[in-house]
Parts: sequence; C-alpha cells; structure tokens
Amino acid sequence: ILPASSELQGIDGLAGKVVSLLGAIAAGYAAALRAQTFDQQEEVKQALLKARQDTERELRLSEAKFRQLFTSSAVGIVISDLEGNVLETNHALAGIVGDLAPGRSLYELLHPDDVPPLSAAYQELVDGRNTGFRLPRRIRLMGKDGEPAWTYIAVSLLRNVDGEPTGQVTIVEDVTELHLLGQQLRHQSLHDALTGLPNQQFFGSTLQSVLERADQSSRITVCKLDVDGLAVINDAFGDRKSVV
Repeated sequence: ILPASSELQGIDGLAGKVVSLLGAIAAGYAAALRAQTFDQQEEVKQALLKARQDTERELRLSEAKFRQLFTSSAVGIVISDLEGNVLETNHALAGIVGDLAPGRSLYELLHPDDVPPLSAAYQELVDGRNTGFRLPRRIRLMGKDGEPAWTYIAVSLLRNVDGEPTGQVTIVEDVTELHLLGQQLRHQSLHDALTGLPNQQFFGSTLQSVLERADQSSRITVCKLDVDGLAVINDAFGDRKSVV
C-alpha cells in the first residue's frame, strides 16, 4: 500500500525504506512482547517464591506450636512409626512408664492382656481403615515402678505434606489414681469396715449373678445364719477401732 501511495511517489528507494520501516516496527513489537513476557514470568516467579516462603513459615510456626505442646503437655505423648517403633516421647510419658529409648516397640509397654485390642486398632490405621481412635476402656501400661499404670489411650495418624501416612502419635492419659480410688470405694461398699468380710450387698449382688448364670433345671439352696448379740460386739469393737 505504501509504495503505491501517490504522496510517496518520487522518493528514491521507496520500497527498501518501506521494508526497513516495517522491519523496525516488527522488531519493536517483538521486543515489547518479549519484555512483557519476561515481566509476567518474573511476577509468577515472585508469586511462587512468596507462596513457598509463606508455606515454609506456616510449617515452622506449626512445628513450633506442636513442639511446645509436645514438651509441656500434662499427658504422655509417643510418636512412633507405622510399625509401632518408638521415635520420640515427652516428659509426661516418662513420668508414667519411665524413660523409653527410641526403637523400642510400643507393645512392650502394654500388659499382655491389653495387647490384642490395641494392636488391632493400630492395624486399622496402617491399613487406611481409620485415621484415629480412642479406646473406650482403660489400658494397662507397665509403670516405671513395676506396677500397672491404668490409662486411656487415643491415637492419630501422622501424614507428610503429600498426605501419605508416616507415623502415629499416641496420647496417654494416666488415670491410675482414679482407678485405685474406684476400686477402694467399691471394696468399701461391698465389705464390712471392721472385719473386712463381704457384707449383705456383696452377698445380694453375688447371689444375683449366680442365679443369672444358673441353668433353669439347677437347684440352689440359700442358707442365712444369724448370730445373736453380734451387733453389740460389732458396735463395741467398732468404737474402739475408731478411737485408735
């Protein structure tokens, strides 16, 4: 179009100049487009870098919060791998079962009678059938003093950033004192305070249990003996015991 324009007729080398002009325009456009592309790439790069920094900062904050909770928690915490081998424990757990070296199996802490239910629940986590559980009944651990420690146990699955399971965190709540107190109160309610012998309530509950288990064709004889003057003796010795 430009070489055919009447206004440009008579210019020497018009065709070459037009080609040079178009070339310059195309080069300028290409340079501007390239610069815009570089700017967009830099913006994307900076956005990704910021997102990565934010993610790393959030991970550090999350890890710091977990570490603080782990060390200062009043309940015992055990971190283990998927095979149940101990990786780390906190101070509260050491107060329950003593120092537990990494590499030991969690099952070494359990009373033999409590291994089956807990191992089955752990296996459900490993198989992906569950993401966490809390056993409804008390579990016995081997306490640091050799006596059983009665506990409630809750377990959750640990995952990495890709969502893959990497381990387990076990929360151990020591309720030994509550368990022993309950046993003591139960014994007191079913036994005479002076003699330590089973009382009438114990007899009634035991008899009911026997009757429920007995076959309908069975014959059960109940004999009740009354000792004359026992109340006087019981009151006298009871008063003496309370004074002492």
